[in-house]
Amino acid sequence: MNSPVEDRLREALTEAGATLDAGTLRPLQASTPRRRADFRLLAVAGVTVALAGAATVAALTAPGDTQRAVTADPPAGGKEAEVAIFLCPRSSKSPDCREGAATGSQARALQDTMRAQPEVIEVRFEDQAAAYKNFRQDYADNEGVLKAVKVTDMVVSFRLKLKPGTDVERLLDKAKAIGGVMAGLSAQSYEEVGAGKPLSQEISVFLCGAKSSLESCGAVISRGATEGDTTMEKEGKGITAAQRDNVKDTIEKMPGVQSVAYESQEEAFEHFRRSYASNNALIQATKVTDMPTSFRLQMRPDADWDATVQKLRRVPGVAQVVNQRCLAVRAALSARYGIDRPDRKLCAPK
Repeated sequence: MNSPVEDRLREALTEAGATLDAGTLRPLQASTPRRRADFRLLAVAGVTVALAGAATVAALTAPGDTQRAVTADPPAGGKEAEVAIFLCPRSSKSPDCREGAATGSQARALQDTMRAQPEVIEVRFEDQAAAYKNFRQDYADNEGVLKAVKVTDMVVSFRLKLKPGTDVERLLDKAKAIGGVMAGLSAQSYEEVGAGKPLSQEISVFLCGAKSSLESCGAVISRGATEGDTTMEKEGKGITAAQRDNVKDTIEKMPGVQSVAYESQEEAFEHFRRSYASNNALIQATKVTDMPTSFRLQMRPDADWDATVQKLRRVPGVAQVVNQRCLAVRAALSARYGIDRPDRKLCAPK
């Protein structure tokens, strides 16, 4: 079992878009033969520089895990912040919603509890109809997203306006104690990541590192009876030189690729170090060898991005392929509305 400090370091590195395999972090306590794999993996790899300075809003996944919204960063700089508490819908598979949809009594208790907190300025309820209306306005110029989301996909929520310096983690604990809360609080900071606009014309291809915890790199993960209860039985292997050459050759032969560049561990760490220079604890907990190597692809705008991503995910030695074109879109959609859709629906070729 990981210690709370170790778990928080893993989450912080992943939330920061540190582009590393969380399984490579050195344990803060004695290791055991069967390592728990309940930590979040590098689902948001590749956003270290692009999202530097913005509140963390990303979709995180782990083996057997479901979509979760990320806890908001505390309001800083004397500025009020707005966060959301998403209530469990009937269809949710989140471990937080094992008892089913939030009840009316839970919703009322949540509203009363939040209104009683001195740091909460305002509490308002947003039903599916209101959420869908706002969603249509936010994504009026993004036809792919509008087609991918229906009114019944909306998650009802309470929207909280908070005083500067609010301890968001404390509010999260209070909300979860009531029950019926799906993933707790999520930063409503989609404006800070471009309101769902594409980050760049880029696909990031992350390569397998030594002792990887990813199944795509050969790790063997066993799943328990409850969702999210997973154990790593066997570590994966790092990419070989021959496999790396094959990945590069495969990329260069793809018609939609405009250019490709290789990023070493040293280069990745330097990007990470510069972006989070103010977070000394995070930097001290990370080494150059924790960083992944990767290929960065500049794509032609009319290329079939999803076909490229799907093909590269099947190449031996590839840990994960991230479509940067969709990353901000998915982050903003998760942050503002608590829902997720696959890249192929949100970012289909025009």
